[in-house]
Amino acid sequence: MVVFVGGASSRLDDELAAARDTVWSITTVVRAVVGTWHGRSPRLWLVTGGGLSVADDEPGTPAAASLKGLVRVLAFEHPDMRTTLVDLDITQDPLTALSAELRNAGSGSRHDDVIAWRGERRFVERLSRATIDVSKGHPVVRQGASYVVTGGLGGLGLVVARWLVDRGAGRVVLGGRSDPTDEQCNVLAELQTRAEIVVVRGDVASPGVAEKLIETARQSGGQLRGVVHAAAVIEDSLVFSMSRDNLERVWAPKATGALRMHEATADCELDWWLGFSSAASLLGSPGQAAYACASAWLDALVGWRRASGLPAAVINWGPWSEVGVAQALVGSVLDTISVAEGIEALDSLLAADRIRTGVARLRADRALVAFPEIRSISYFTQVVEELDSAGDLGDWGGPDALADLDPGEARRAVTERMCARIAAVMGYTDQSTVEPAVPLDKPLTELGLDSLMAVRIRNGARADFRVEPPVALILQGASLHDLTADLMRQLGLNDPDPALNNADTIRDRARQRAAARHGAAMRRRPKPEVQGG
Repeated sequence: MVVFVGGASSRLDDELAAARDTVWSITTVVRAVVGTWHGRSPRLWLVTGGGLSVADDEPGTPAAASLKGLVRVLAFEHPDMRTTLVDLDITQDPLTALSAELRNAGSGSRHDDVIAWRGERRFVERLSRATIDVSKGHPVVRQGASYVVTGGLGGLGLVVARWLVDRGAGRVVLGGRSDPTDEQCNVLAELQTRAEIVVVRGDVASPGVAEKLIETARQSGGQLRGVVHAAAVIEDSLVFSMSRDNLERVWAPKATGALRMHEATADCELDWWLGFSSAASLLGSPGQAAYACASAWLDALVGWRRASGLPAAVINWGPWSEVGVAQALVGSVLDTISVAEGIEALDSLLAADRIRTGVARLRADRALVAFPEIRSISYFTQVVEELDSAGDLGDWGGPDALADLDPGEARRAVTERMCARIAAVMGYTDQSTVEPAVPLDKPLTELGLDSLMAVRIRNGARADFRVEPPVALILQGASLHDLTADLMRQLGLNDPDPALNNADTIRDRARQRAAARHGAAMRRRPKPEVQGG
């Protein structure tokens, strides 16, 4: 299935609206396909023209680049769609390159998720370790200068404010949507003893607020030398259940706020303009499509600024310990970085004048257990190749090997494999005890399972067994024992304990509830308006 995305606009504000609307339209397509398609899902191709920045001097268009966030999230939520973004060269015959991609789509075990054609050259993205060159000595914090921090009253905002004051900033202007709490006031009072701290209340996405922040920083002859855009809102939502309001609430502070700060600093001589983006747009994060796309738009805006000769950098942060909205992204595959580690990275990256860098503690061993689909995505090749995952899940001969076992051994093998998968997804790290890490007969929902974990468990089962338990089954109270029985049935294996099989009952209940939801949705559809002639 190929979706062609419209051309670029010369105005960034038009680009912003187009990006948000395009993300919404594509998620609508995904929901329609997932909700109605029977059998193997079609592969999804998103096609843009001249939208990605391949060279440093190529501005690209943020609207096209924001789709990278969606591609990375769909890789985990719906890996069977193998969503791919292809950016064609609009100065050449685009159909030639697109035809080549479609012809070669199934030629290998891995696929590229982001591709750009420039002439006859094909460019792809790869995740790799950064090399930091701090010898450039780019100015970081100037003594007595002014700085602006959006999202300044949040956990990360206050950490940045303290870092600026510690480095000798004279005035720090903090933007926030509400008045500071008592705890925040205590932090501000301590900082106020060493620098001038000003809080400007307002939503940075609203017209005029960014201009007020800049004006405040430059009052009384203050020299504004740097901007940190750290405003953010995170709301968990799978693509299948994401609403337009959810997208708008997440999009506004990160993407719209970034555009407002870009416009407000047009006449400022800055040392740096720094965007705080997210690992969600760099690595993908199931349940965070809106945040990943908004962060990808910010990533692209930074590239656009650099190509236009303006200072700009972006850091794709993983979760920090104890502070920041990105704590919501903490799972079994991302460990937190300490505040000291984050500040050290911030100092180094600004001094090195890098355009874009991710800073996160990725547990690749856990990632491959919880998200086996990353083995099929070439973007993660280096991560996969570096990993020594021996012993994480033990030897696994695949579903074909189960046919050679007697029913009791087959059930035991399926149970152990699913137990390891579920334990990895739900963050149970001790799998070495005699007792199973996951109770056999307790509903997973009573162990803290949510919809995101259910998707990951389904994906892991698909990778291991080439069949999958429906997410609805997992969420309707299935236990490890129930999932084992369901997989045994789908694999055509005899179950030695059929009396213990509760999966069919749970599956029937899930079907009934799904049918009821579908009927309710159909009844809520507006009837067509009929006008008299």
